[in-house]
Amino acid sequence: MCRAGRDADENQRHNKNELAEVAHARSIRAEKGDRLVFERPFRVLAGLVRGMLSIAATQFFDPNSAILPGFYQGAGGSIPPPGFQMTSKAFQASLDDLILQAQKPSRYVGGEFGSVQKDLDAVALKFALAFPDTYEVGMSNLGFRLLYHTLNERADVACERVFLPWPDFETVLREHKIPLFSMESRRPVRDFDLLGITLQFELCYTSVLALLDASHIPLFAKDRGERDPIVLGGGPCAFNAEPVADFFDCFAIGEGEDIVHEIAQAVIDCKGSGATRAQLLAKLSE
Repeated sequence: MCRAGRDADENQRHNKNELAEVAHARSIRAEKGDRLVFERPFRVLAGLVRGMLSIAATQFFDPNSAILPGFYQGAGGSIPPPGFQMTSKAFQASLDDLILQAQKPSRYVGGEFGSVQKDLDAVALKFALAFPDTYEVGMSNLGFRLLYHTLNERADVACERVFLPWPDFETVLREHKIPLFSMESRRPVRDFDLLGITLQFELCYTSVLALLDASHIPLFAKDRGERDPIVLGGGPCAFNAEPVADFFDCFAIGEGEDIVHEIAQAVIDCKGSGATRAQLLAKLSE
């Protein structure tokens, strides 16, 4: 038999084997269901990712970690001194000077056409909508912009945008002990009632940790207190939230523009009734 004939016979046998394997897999799925067959591998993978993120959170972002000695000491710790006011005119002027030192100051200035700025002290809910990437990447996402305007259509809600700074400006913030702030009012992210973080892809998971750390918000949900904002996760990756479950207080699964108003109203109601953080989270889980 010629070589071409032998190759054709070998390819035919290979194709038959592949078809047999596919048929066998289909029969297993028909008997046990897709979830039972594939649940264990996905759970194992989620556990591995969750473990690696936990190690990163406890080692790279821990002020007492030996991996980055002096990192937090140079930034003066994760909590600015008492009386730290970012809304004073003097501080805003100095912050402008720091922003001008960045490679692209336009990333942190705000005030674009279509942006919305409200009096945060006059609304019932302060909502920080965060994209764990730079300004250019975040503002190119139509879903992010839709949620921003949807929330700001409510008179009782002020929604402001938050983006992860580029390393050059992140270093400046740490050196001057300044927590990450919103675009519109430059209010510290940790002063908001709710911090919503969109999870568009898995590669942004470690960026979420960087964003929380820059905001001086405890990385682990179990370490947050009554004064910390509720950290809400959403977006496509919220459908498989297990790898990052330790770092979020709750998740919004589904279409954000539909469920975000229910979440906002629940937080407003709990704030008005004086409910504790645990009671609010219980209500959000209903």
